[in-house]
Amino acid sequence: FTPMVGPDGVPLPPPPPPSSSLHTSSNLKRVNWDKLNSTEGTIWRELSGLEDALELCEIESKFSNQKPKDAKGSKQQQNPTILDPKKAYNLSILLRHLKLPVEQIKEAVLSCDNSLLSEQHWRQMEAFAPDQRECASYAQVDLTTFSAMGVADKFSCEMSTVPLYRERLQSIIFKIHFKEKVDEIKPDLEKIIEASMQLQNSKNLKRILEIVLAIGNYMNAGHKRVGAAQGFRISYLPQLKGLRTSDNKSSLLHFLVATVERKFSNTLSFPNDIPAVVRAARVSGQTLEDEIADLSEKLDVTQRTIRAVCASHATAAGDKFEEVMSTFVLGAEQEMTQLVRLHQEMKLEYERAARFFGEDPSKIRVDEFYGAFAGFVTDFEGALKEIRYTREQELQKEKRMKEQQERTKRRTFRLSSSSLSQHLSPSKHHTEAPKDNPKPSIVAGEDQVMLPGTDQEQLKWQSDRSHTGSNDSIGCLWEQGDLPLQDPLANSGLEFDGETNF
Repeated sequence: FTPMVGPDGVPLPPPPPPSSSLHTSSNLKRVNWDKLNSTEGTIWRELSGLEDALELCEIESKFSNQKPKDAKGSKQQQNPTILDPKKAYNLSILLRHLKLPVEQIKEAVLSCDNSLLSEQHWRQMEAFAPDQRECASYAQVDLTTFSAMGVADKFSCEMSTVPLYRERLQSIIFKIHFKEKVDEIKPDLEKIIEASMQLQNSKNLKRILEIVLAIGNYMNAGHKRVGAAQGFRISYLPQLKGLRTSDNKSSLLHFLVATVERKFSNTLSFPNDIPAVVRAARVSGQTLEDEIADLSEKLDVTQRTIRAVCASHATAAGDKFEEVMSTFVLGAEQEMTQLVRLHQEMKLEYERAARFFGEDPSKIRVDEFYGAFAGFVTDFEGALKEIRYTREQELQKEKRMKEQQERTKRRTFRLSSSSLSQHLSPSKHHTEAPKDNPKPSIVAGEDQVMLPGTDQEQLKWQSDRSHTGSNDSIGCLWEQGDLPLQDPLANSGLEFDGETNF
């Protein structure tokens, strides 16, 4: 490396270090290189600064950390916004979906016309309604600011002029679903009342529990804690299927069902005595109580809203809230009175039924109480089907075995007869019958008999005896096509000499 020298041969001084004032902006992207701590004797000492020749302003514009603002975005930023951004976004989507003018929606709110929108739409409007702070801000908006607002803010600003806008929406929503909620609660209350009466009046259920108690006391004999019981908690009924037999092939429930079917068959129909229990088991008493209390509270809120609207004296043209809602509240109060009375009757009947079976109604829930009986009914009917199916399968198996035995017996009989037919073939000492009076001939080694008048047809026979080489008696059956079995020796015309052996 040769240092640079001047005209007089004197080495030039090293170039000054780069100025730290080149990058005046702190918003430029950084060049992340590894800076040399010393440049003595390197190429870097030969370089001169070119900062004056560079387009530094272009660097500023191209490598700034700030993203360029787009014209459209800056225009949107100029729109005045009051509504919460998330609320404004969701409200804009709702308004685009409704495709209704603001004036028509406002008119529906004032007239309480719930037919214009669905319940879900009313609920969304209530959720995106402006709060008190936003309503106060909308009250200060002038016409110029209003014109520059977005769709959601314009809608909310217009609706903020309706006195008690959010409260009106809540009352409309309550009016829409009140009747539906009452119609949903009533059948549940009635089913519990009906199930309570059915449980107390079923004689067949009483006999079933009596049988269970007798079986349990027999099995628990000698046990101080569980033996000699006068009754048991109904929560044990669904557990009967869990107690397995010694061979693990059945359960106490199956034994109970088999016993009832065998000795108390009239009691098998006890599920027909308590059909309402299954429906009652799906009802939560606490949920019913909460729903009735919620309806009562919302009815009170609606009444307070009506009084507040009347007291505001700020009704606009077409405002029918007081008229419509007052009429609704009058009918709703009557229905609530009936509903509360029915709920009290349900609680009374449930408590009576629970105590009838030895339960404390304050310690067992409604769904638990009726669920125990519903589960037992399901298990009982299932076990009965299993028992009858198994019995039918065993009968079918026994029938097939008998049929197989009969087929085996007949096959053995035919084989024995076939073997016996070989003994009827003539020996060499058999005397040939005269041609004018032909006798049946038996050809040795052939399994057939030629009889006169049979037109050479084969007559099969069957016997239960085989060749023994002795003069045993013969018992045979003849079978020709579909003819009935006959005595093979009767009227056959067969003649045997004394030397023929059977």
